Amino acid sequence: MGYPKERKEAALKKMMPPNNQPISQIAKTEGISEATLYAWRADARKSGRLLPDGDTTPEGWNASDKFAAVLETASLNDAELSAWCREKGLYPDVCQHSCRVFKLLLSLVFDHHRLGLNTLPSLAPSL
Repeated sequence: MGYPKERKEAALKKMMPPNNQPISQIAKTEGISEATLYAWRADARKSGRLLPDGDTTPEGWNASDKFAAVLETASLNDAELSAWCREKGLYPDVCQHSCRVFKLLLSLVFDHHRLGLNTLPSLAPSL
């Protein structure tokens, strides 16, 4: 069954900050299967949209969400970052934490490449 683009966008908006509604809740209120909503979220993430898993703390984000936030906010000054975070319903420290983690990971990757090492050290289970 195909859904109108407007309905899909409305459902995706409910998944995004500051709403962060769980997919199970959206499925019940919208009458759309959870499988469809998960597929829509996956497609939106592939296109670079920020869609956390219903939690605005770093623990509730997958690596793609964190990376999208880092890319979106990397060039922002403090005032712009605060405005972006208010718009998304986030705290600036969430973005700053993710940025620090990705810089560390990139540093590890480049150092290992520069040294000719073929494997990366074991990393923490959560970015």
